Amino acid sequence: MVALSLGRGPLVPSVTAAVIVGVAGILTARHLRSRRACAGPPDRRRLGVVLTLLLAAALQVVVAGAEARSEAGPVAELASERAFVRVTGQVMAEPRRLRRTEAGPARVAVVLRVQRVEARGVRTAVETPVLLLGDADRLRVGWRVVVEVTGRLAPADAGEQVRAVLTTRSTPTVVTGPGWLVAAADRARAAMREAVGGLPEDPKGLVPGMVIGDRDGLPEDLADAMTATGMSHLTAVSGTNCSLVGAAVLWVCAGLGVPRRWRPLAGGLALAGFVVLVRPDPSVIRAAVMGGIGLLGILRSRRSLGMPALAGAVLILLAIDPWLARSYGFALSVLATVGLLVFARPWADALRRRVPRPGFAAEALAIPLAAQVTCAPVVVLLQGRSASSGSSPTRSPRRWWCR
Repeated sequence: MVALSLGRGPLVPSVTAAVIVGVAGILTARHLRSRRACAGPPDRRRLGVVLTLLLAAALQVVVAGAEARSEAGPVAELASERAFVRVTGQVMAEPRRLRRTEAGPARVAVVLRVQRVEARGVRTAVETPVLLLGDADRLRVGWRVVVEVTGRLAPADAGEQVRAVLTTRSTPTVVTGPGWLVAAADRARAAMREAVGGLPEDPKGLVPGMVIGDRDGLPEDLADAMTATGMSHLTAVSGTNCSLVGAAVLWVCAGLGVPRRWRPLAGGLALAGFVVLVRPDPSVIRAAVMGGIGLLGILRSRRSLGMPALAGAVLILLAIDPWLARSYGFALSVLATVGLLVFARPWADALRRRVPRPGFAAEALAIPLAAQVTCAPVVVLLQGRSASSGSSPTRSPRRWWCR
């Protein structure tokens, strides 16, 4: 529902939220009447439906607010007029190199949340996402950096997150740095690239992608081959990486004798640092938030928090960034986690009864099978889109951020 409401302006999600609240109100009134007619325990299923509807309405309100903020200001009008502007904005995602379609310099795409736009002598404060396109040798900007750049605006595709496309031939001016934490992560990423600098071209681009999600150096032919064979997920840092980091930190804390109540804090700090290092891709932030909720469960000595943690992670992340609802990476990550939580254990038990030895064989088969089955519908859809238009970020500069 969130995905369908995005890109339609603030009116559609506002009306949707009102309708959902009305339905929830009707169900609540019926529940209260039935409680008065016959005394008894409350109907938890009906209460659960009402709570679900209220949460859905709250997400629609969030979408309406995000749409209103993005549409406010003159950016869309200036883009329709293809005006020449000067903008100041923050880099919201790691720059991505685009595929070369003709002779000339390599180009990159950057998602920029514009904070101020100046055109025809008028300066306006806005909060509008814009896709910035430019030459790779000039457009060298880092994540979370605030830059000032001039260029010509053009309309974006209807229904997309960005509201305009800004093409520039100038070098952006850095207004504000990324902060000490992101700067430290940038140094670590640069050290990783330097460490593999002596390797052949393919492993030199592949290793940073597999370890920290840095795909900037991945050769185009290798990226195409991985996409065609369904192996592009190898260069996407996933929930498995977050789980390993969190488990390693908890294991070290236990070995050092850290009190139990302080271990979730250490795990949460480690997850936050890891997300900054690898950049907050949809699967990474989903896994990190879910891990944080799980750590709170550890603090309260509760077990079996898998599904509640996943549901809480999805709600929190959609409230923070509703556009995750249109992310293939986010959908695949959530579906894979659902498969592991729901099917992995019973399927492993069933396999263990038929193949008793070795003991780990059942888990080794059940875990990837459960994740693959639940992800299959989205994978088929994604492969169909890849066959028709290409799923590589280098092929579609206006749509790569939703992969």
